[in-house]
Amino acid sequence: MKETASFLAKVLFSSAALSVLIKFGGPLLPIANLAGTGLNWVAIALILTPSLIVGVLLWLTHPTP
Repeated sequence: MKETASFLAKVLFSSAALSVLIKFGGPLLPIANLAGTGLNWVAIALILTPSLIVGVLLWLTHPTP
């Protein structure tokens, strides 16, 4: 039970931290001059990055048996 609570706390904390980073750091990205394919790649990266970061953080903090 303690391991599950620790896992959920890590997921919630990392998701909240990434949400705050996206909220306040997103408008600082210099993407105003992008159009077409370049903008599509930036959008894909912005959508996938939070999930990948949370996955990597959870993988790195997973206790080894």
